[in-house]
Amino acid sequence: MTGHNPLAGLTYSLFYGMLFVEILTGMALWGVEGVGWAAWLTGWRRALIALPVLRFIHHLIMWLVWGFMIHHVYSATLVDRVERSGLMASIFSGFKFLPRNRIDDDGKEPK
Repeated sequence: MTGHNPLAGLTYSLFYGMLFVEILTGMALWGVEGVGWAAWLTGWRRALIALPVLRFIHHLIMWLVWGFMIHHVYSATLVDRVERSGLMASIFSGFKFLPRNRIDDDGKEPK
């Protein structure tokens, strides 16, 4: 199989969830001063969560995103070198190359 597996799909779902929480906490931190549309939109924060906890969550997610990006680039480069599939080159060229033993006679990848 070429591409991502189910674990990668779950990981991306969690990653996008983290980005959503990062955006919400960032807007809530932006609205701390109590003026403007960010304060109106995130006024719920005062009743729900303390400011230091909100900052900690925002900061923690920032480090998790950095860790994910570093791991992702490293893993993609490693897989590209081991499998010789042109994974990284396909980002720039749009073409992904598979070894002949991974392609059926009809030109498609075997299942």
